[in-house]
Amino acid sequence: VKFWNQASFHELPDHVLEMAQKAQALVVNLTKTLQQTAKNSPQYAKQALDSAKKVSQNPALVKFWNQAKVEYKFPGPAEWPQVRKGFDKVMKSAQTGAFLGMPVREAAKNALVVAEVAAFFYVGEIIGRRSIIGYDV
Repeated sequence: VKFWNQASFHELPDHVLEMAQKAQALVVNLTKTLQQTAKNSPQYAKQALDSAKKVSQNPALVKFWNQAKVEYKFPGPAEWPQVRKGFDKVMKSAQTGAFLGMPVREAAKNALVVAEVAAFFYVGEIIGRRSIIGYDV
């Protein structure tokens, strides 16, 4: 398929004509690729749905998703008094030294929670500045 007659553009330099021919070939190839993709799209959609069904039926993933919906949910207005009590308890424990008598398992669990909160903070910082290292100045 030709979009123009080369004879009508005889006043243009050769490099411009070559570039136009390459652009025309690119458009033709792109059109063929898009037509082929559109023809095969029902097959691709079926494969994607089958993969999604397999993933969604994975018991470990279902268990993780159910726990994540509960654990990562931001506390609602009714839960703020509990958050406040927990924070006050931590502050009182830090002031009195009561945390020193805590079992190792509970201390490790608390350390992991602190690490998780720090990780979310740092990931949020990276997303906010759109760079892993520093700000664009």
